[in-house]
Amino acid sequence: TVVRLAELPTIVAIKEASANVEKLSEIGMQLLTQNTAAARGEAINKFQQALALWQAAKDKGNEAWALYILAYTLNIHGDYQKAFETAEQGLSVARSAGVRATEAYLLDEVGMSYNNRGERSKALEFFKQALPLRSETDPEGLAHTLTNLGIAYAWIGDNAKALTYMEQAAALMREVGEARKESTILGNICVVQRDLGRGEEREAPIPDALLA
Repeated sequence: TVVRLAELPTIVAIKEASANVEKLSEIGMQLLTQNTAAARGEAINKFQQALALWQAAKDKGNEAWALYILAYTLNIHGDYQKAFETAEQGLSVARSAGVRATEAYLLDEVGMSYNNRGERSKALEFFKQALPLRSETDPEGLAHTLTNLGIAYAWIGDNAKALTYMEQAAALMREVGEARKESTILGNICVVQRDLGRGEEREAPIPDALLA
């Protein structure tokens, strides 16, 4: 491939950013496994540093993905408004870069920020927007959105639709051998099936953090 001289600074910047982001992301993910508020706070700091590197390198595709990781972490950290703002920012970047797969993940995070604040119908709108952007080449991503849809429908009392989406998600995870994630979805299916026999008395499904 012929590289124009004018492109060299950008290529070098992206390569340098990639190496540094890999280190920051590895540390951030390790921190998340500790599952404490302090560790999540440190992880957020690492992911913010990674985001700044992609922005400096002017790599929009990776910037959008970094914004997704940051929004996801803010959601599980309980900073729902900041998660919403970050995911919204990411959506703009993802759309300008034409990365539909990342756009779907970001739509899910916008939806989760609403769901976490109790705005179930609003969350459902964004999960619905994410679904057509999903691809069977990313079965975990597709299952993530299907499970979010199932949980959102369960929250608003439409258990029949909830089961339809959750069963599709469980089947996908079974096909790719993701037993732990399939088990989490099957647990939610059991909750919804129990609720079908109890009328208005509903038990909360397990949040979908395990599918991220």
